[in-house]
Amino acid sequence: MMSQFATGKGVSGRTGGKNRALKDVGLVGLLETKVKEKNVHSTTTLSFSGWQWIHNFSYNTKGRIWISWRPSTYGVELVNMTEEMIHYHLQRNKHFFIAFVCGLNQDNQRLAQFVGHCKPNDWSMNWGQEIADLEIKDFAYCIEVCELTEMRSTGAYFSWTNKIIWSRIDRVFTNPYCTLKLISPKLHNYQMAFRITLLFSYSSMRPQATFHYCTIWEAHKDFMSIVESTAKVHDHKRGIHKLRDFLDHLKKPLRKINKDKYADLHEQQTRSRERLTKVQQQLCNDPTNEYCLDQERRYRENYIKILSSVMALIKQQYKIEWIQYGDDRTRYFSVGAKGRKRATYIYNLDDNGVKVEGFKKKGGVILDFYKNLLDKQYIPTASIDPQVIEAGHVLTVA
Repeated sequence: MMSQFATGKGVSGRTGGKNRALKDVGLVGLLETKVKEKNVHSTTTLSFSGWQWIHNFSYNTKGRIWISWRPSTYGVELVNMTEEMIHYHLQRNKHFFIAFVCGLNQDNQRLAQFVGHCKPNDWSMNWGQEIADLEIKDFAYCIEVCELTEMRSTGAYFSWTNKIIWSRIDRVFTNPYCTLKLISPKLHNYQMAFRITLLFSYSSMRPQATFHYCTIWEAHKDFMSIVESTAKVHDHKRGIHKLRDFLDHLKKPLRKINKDKYADLHEQQTRSRERLTKVQQQLCNDPTNEYCLDQERRYRENYIKILSSVMALIKQQYKIEWIQYGDDRTRYFSVGAKGRKRATYIYNLDDNGVKVEGFKKKGGVILDFYKNLLDKQYIPTASIDPQVIEAGHVLTVA
């Protein structure tokens, strides 16, 4: 299940296409809505029916910041509210703080109240317009104290335009506490006309680990029976679908075999070695003890079996690494071979000050060059005397 919240800028009235694009969103933060206070109820009813709302009309007559959430998905506890910020505690499977900030235009007002409430907890912050370097001392101090970093995002880079200038004025910051609590956080920017929607999402559970087949499972006594029983279930299917479903249904019983028998393989090896060492010491004190001899034989066979499984697992792991490194070497060799081949290419020629490009044109220039190396004037030569050839290697006496 994907838990998501979005922030929008310059939104008023129905959100239409945005709701269709962000249908799984459970919490939104709207900045600079331009909705009058008397129209708050009608707007919230039309836009997000059944949702709960928080806004800062009591601090700002324009209600610059709105927070809305689906009660069945999130629990929201207000921590602090000012003219330029709403800071709250978000409760779900994960608990963390979020602050939506819409800075005022005057530098003497901007962040005056916000900096005093910086808390190094697990929280994220949505920040508004970019300002000059000389005006961000308080903001820079807050970033340093809270150890905030900007989240990497996908989608549209610029978030504001006046048809002449494009700028990135909306950002999301998080601190290490928030990064540790959230699983696979993602941020995507949706550019819609003159509005920007930032979609922030995180997984409620860690993604399932990739399935890797281990050859040591083949030594288990139930391995073949599991494979045969799984194959019979999908015997009525054909083609690639049969193979895909067969492999998918084979994962669960093989994982169970690995968990029950091979998950603690190195610990099994240690325990088996200790038992074997102990019984061998007893056998040294009493070499004729039949019970110790039988125990030593069984413990030794069990230890050899476990050791073989450990060695097979190590071999498979090293084989995977060898294949990976081999692929890297092959890739490096291929890149080098391609580079040497490209070095022999002739991309253009200078033919008496004229730059010539193209395969056919370059071929014609090269052919003409070698033709010119030969003498253009025909010089007739005398015919060969056959008697001279037949004489062989002889000297003529004058």
